[in-house]
Amino acid sequence: MASGEVSSAILFGLFSMMQPDARRSELTAILALYDLRNAIAVDLFLIALLIGIA
Repeated sequence: MASGEVSSAILFGLFSMMQPDARRSELTAILALYDLRNAIAVDLFLIALLIGIA
């Protein structure tokens, strides 16, 4: 992982800890999909923003 992806993953983890338990499992699933796709850090950030807005 590039350093940008690592920092995004850490921020995403912190963000997910602030969510209720029901949302947390959802976030974990999204993070797992993110790892499988090997997407860029921006995608992870946008997903986090979308969840925050939803």
